[in-house]
Amino acid sequence: MNLQNRREVFITLDENGLEYFSKQDYVERQIADKNFHQMRQTN
Repeated sequence: MNLQNRREVFITLDENGLEYFSKQDYVERQIADKNFHQMRQTN
């Protein structure tokens, strides 16, 4: 299983996939927001 291929992972996880990806997207957004905020503070 290729973890970089989200479609493959999603099909493999089936029903739990949607919950997993919503959590992943949330975490990625939090990290991106934090990084963006830090960048703005340093400039």
